[in-house]
Amino acid sequence: MKSMKQIGYGVLAAALSLPSAALAQFGQVPSGSNYNSVASTGGLTTDNFGVILIRVMNWVLGILGIGAIISFVIAGIMYLTAGGDEGKTEKAKGMMTYAIIAVIVALVGYVVINTVVGLLGSNKVSGSY
Repeated sequence: MKSMKQIGYGVLAAALSLPSAALAQFGQVPSGSNYNSVASTGGLTTDNFGVILIRVMNWVLGILGIGAIISFVIAGIMYLTAGGDEGKTEKAKGMMTYAIIAVIVALVGYVVINTVVGLLGSNKVSGSY
């Protein structure tokens, strides 16, 4: 049984190393090549990794914010329908507290990302890529 586990780890390591083999020539575009035109017409991005990372982080923070606001609304409904039950009221208050914390985390994350991008000297801040 132990050998099956080792085989599984070997397959996982091989699968994780394949992208590095595929990107072995990354950044070495021959002169006269039409790499950028092919990428842009083929629907691929020509942005660098930093811009892509910022876009993903902004997207994740947006999803977190939307989820937190929905959670806050659900907690408000739970609070209104508690009907004086102490357990339900406390549960709704706790859910509201966590929803407020999630909104604050999303806003702080957005501000930190845009501040770091601005400090690094990029003019591509807050989604205007």
